[in-house]
Amino acid sequence: MNIGAQQQPLLSSTPDSRTAERTAAADSSGGASGSQGQGHGSIFQSSEDTDGAVRHPSSATETFFHIVCITAGTGILQLPYALKEGGWAGALYILLAAAISAYSGNILIECLYYMPGMRLKSYSEVVEAAFGIHGRRIVRLLKDFNLLGVVGIYMVLAGINIDSLVAGTALDRLGVQFWIGVSAVLVWIVIVLAHEVHDVFVFSIFGTLTTVATVAIIVWLGISDMDYQDVRPPTKLVDLKLAPISLASICFSFGGNLNWPDLEASMRAPKQWCKTLNLATAFIAFIYLSIAIVGYGVYGDLVKSPILLSLPPGIPVVVANAMLTAHVLLASPILLTAVFIEAEHDLDFNSAALEPKTQWLYRVAFRSALMLALSLFAIFVSDFSKVVPILGAVAASMVVFVIPVACYVRLFKSRGAFSAAEYGWCAFIILYDLSVSTYSPDGRVFQVEYAQKAVDNSGTAIGLRVKGGVVLAVEKIKHSRLLVPHSNKRIMTAGKHIGVASAGWMSDTRHLVKRARDEARHYYGTYKTEIPARIIAERMGMYVQAYTLYSSVRPFGVSTLLATMDLEGPQLYMIEPSGQYMGYRGCAAGKGKQAAKTEIEKLDLDTLSVRDAVKEAARIIYSVHDSTKDKLFELELSWVCEESNGIHAHVPQDLFDEAVEYAENADNSDDEEDEEMDDE
Repeated sequence: MNIGAQQQPLLSSTPDSRTAERTAAADSSGGASGSQGQGHGSIFQSSEDTDGAVRHPSSATETFFHIVCITAGTGILQLPYALKEGGWAGALYILLAAAISAYSGNILIECLYYMPGMRLKSYSEVVEAAFGIHGRRIVRLLKDFNLLGVVGIYMVLAGINIDSLVAGTALDRLGVQFWIGVSAVLVWIVIVLAHEVHDVFVFSIFGTLTTVATVAIIVWLGISDMDYQDVRPPTKLVDLKLAPISLASICFSFGGNLNWPDLEASMRAPKQWCKTLNLATAFIAFIYLSIAIVGYGVYGDLVKSPILLSLPPGIPVVVANAMLTAHVLLASPILLTAVFIEAEHDLDFNSAALEPKTQWLYRVAFRSALMLALSLFAIFVSDFSKVVPILGAVAASMVVFVIPVACYVRLFKSRGAFSAAEYGWCAFIILYDLSVSTYSPDGRVFQVEYAQKAVDNSGTAIGLRVKGGVVLAVEKIKHSRLLVPHSNKRIMTAGKHIGVASAGWMSDTRHLVKRARDEARHYYGTYKTEIPARIIAERMGMYVQAYTLYSSVRPFGVSTLLATMDLEGPQLYMIEPSGQYMGYRGCAAGKGKQAAKTEIEKLDLDTLSVRDAVKEAARIIYSVHDSTKDKLFELELSWVCEESNGIHAHVPQDLFDEAVEYAENADNSDDEEDEEMDDE
């Protein structure tokens, strides 16, 4: 096998000299999956190895459906938003990401056959050949964590979707945890009955069909919604600042390489792998382009992520949601095969010394135990859906794109000269395969900065922690006189002793308050005591930070102020869009935060009473309000203090009126002083 003899592109369906020799080796070994090597501990299988060969080889058509089902997952819903980030140039990014995905998938299979006449048995063994046993252990941990984490998230997502679908019915009272358990049982049944990739072929077909049906529904709803738009939302051709983020988000939607060695090994004709992968990737790129172009073309820069939030509500959206639920359940068994097949080979479950029935019992026990552990984490560990995305964003980007390219260069560079173009292409993949948290060259994360801009354009919110409690005050801008007074409150209660004030998007506030309520309820159910301020702030900070790291979501455009009283006394925390949370004696967020901070710094918070703090908070809100731009606003005031028995509540009406009068008088005095200074 002369690597330097020819350097034809791997994206071509015509195999070069490396592919031809790889094919010969694969044909001679029968496409074995999980077969034993030459002697105990060998990472190779030769043409003489037959132990553990695939019983039912898959056709190219079956492999095509496997690839589509694994790759085209829930990431499709964030593609229109990815175009919003990068502009219409994002359509070209989808084609570029498809090329990256096909290239990395093909070179990963090339690495399996880097030794003439022999085939490595798994992704982990490719890494061992390139970087040694320690590299294999690290990558094996990242790979298995990523696959198991994705399946766990899929079960949580399915449980949440099913719970929303049965809302208002007799099944509504069962709760999300019950449906997560049901989802886990369904996945367990399939994975126990399935022995190899071929056994889950029917699920790949249905998973692919649900994806296509979901895309068709979204495209149809989007095109239909155009007729009801008086003004077409704005779009842009290209946004160079957000181009890396857009490309990285799209690349993440093409991740699936972790399963490719098992799929290629299960093929009846491995020589068709390159062609099958390229065709499947081209089909995925087509459906991605369809949903991205329609979503961004119809809703422009107003498009939301996921795209379902932008579509008109109704039965079609419910059907699309149900289709996605079916897809994640159908894709889970396929994802788990990469974990189980390699683990069972390492544990020697397929040894010829074992009876078939014993092999089956070992396999069922092992898969059941692993599924039980994963299910319990998904159901009962409250931080599961937060920690997995945080770590998974890093693990996925490494094992899907970076490591295959690094292994390819390491294994083949000594056998022939790489062209400058191929070196440049590999370097490009490594540099730009990050997720939504891609940093700019000067170390900035633009999406988080833009989320902060949404906060800075909102009405001002302040918090004051004094000796007897905490006071929250919000300037709620009224954009119309037709709005019902005292509606859409920006100060809410997350627990009987927890108050939340916000500056930013109201819809994001509601979501975070709901999350805070769930955290408080879960903590009380576990420990039979109210959640401390530090714990609720830490958990909410982690949750908000996760949305800055995962590619299929966007950061929250809201800063939240948490006011509470616990055993340590009054506490005040502020959580920013980046996920940073800190304790404060006084803090402010929103368009008037700088002026508000200046006023807060003038107060003696150590000696100020709670009632006086209410008046001062009202005064500060009135003083920072810009009446020239926002003439109408409502003042919201709440407290949690000894006078309220440690319970968060809006201040009494008489105190509220007194505070407003105090604030108006102070504001009028300031205006008179300004006029006198102007006259002088």
